[in-house]
Amino acid sequence: MRVYSKDEFEKLCGEAGLHIEAVLGDYSWSPYRAGDARIIFILSSDAHDKNTEETTPPSGVLWDVIKNFSNERDSFLTRNIGSVGQRPDVRNYFETYLAEYFAGPFLEGYGAEQILDMMSNWAGNGSALDLGAGTTSLFWYLPATRIDQVSCCDIAPEALAVLDEFVRKRPILPECYQWVADRFELTDQQVSKVRKLFAEYLVFDCIEAWPSWMEHTSYDLITAFGNFGISRDLSTYQRCFDHLVTHLRPGGRAIGADWARRPSFVVKDSHDNSYLSVESITKSLVNVGLEPLACTRIELAHDPLYEAVFVWGGRLN
Repeated sequence: MRVYSKDEFEKLCGEAGLHIEAVLGDYSWSPYRAGDARIIFILSSDAHDKNTEETTPPSGVLWDVIKNFSNERDSFLTRNIGSVGQRPDVRNYFETYLAEYFAGPFLEGYGAEQILDMMSNWAGNGSALDLGAGTTSLFWYLPATRIDQVSCCDIAPEALAVLDEFVRKRPILPECYQWVADRFELTDQQVSKVRKLFAEYLVFDCIEAWPSWMEHTSYDLITAFGNFGISRDLSTYQRCFDHLVTHLRPGGRAIGADWARRPSFVVKDSHDNSYLSVESITKSLVNVGLEPLACTRIELAHDPLYEAVFVWGGRLN
């Protein structure tokens, strides 16, 4: 007999095609913490991943939400996103996404560590805009302790409304958020401070030319996690950086991540983003005058939809 560490056992589960639903420290369903006498894994078979692949909307995007959306006609800014009309089916989608993917234990080896490290090292201070924020901006911004204001953008106001309610009304954060707080040694006061940074919400499509009413708006940090990579081709992808840099202040930083699809997902969804590479992303940064801070490809051995994630960052000198 031997004692396996948590990391060793998680690796074995991945090699066996088992999905980790939760990691507990006792039989009362308490989340596992280092030093607990027990490590209890709740696992499901790879059929879970196959089912997820069949039911997950492409790239986490509801295509009917963006259909016929016009930045000049439909975009807006608000500080009270809860007062904006909600489509029940769209709202339900984002509530479900938040509950299924950002409510349990932190899963290592899927690129999130590198993204969070980038935020800790390069987010800097000042004002920030999170593009394609969806429901997860707080998760990515926890290590950005020197930022003093966060604006969140998404094409679906329902996503922003779910995010706002989660940030302001969820007193105890899920286990994966606590993992981030522990990794970066954040106090409860620091986490509470980040919660209070969310100042305003912008509804527009960041893949297209940004709304004209934003012409004189700029930020010290702009982040884009998972949305530029849904561009239909490389030229559209590169134009995303053109739009971004126009709204970045001198010395400002851009940090993002894009997920490269597996061939099976490309066929299923009829969207190919194989244009993503370290070379193409680095060129996209340099072409708009951003000094590359990092651009790394991280392999995703056990993700059913994505084969790799590219984590990148640049600075405007």
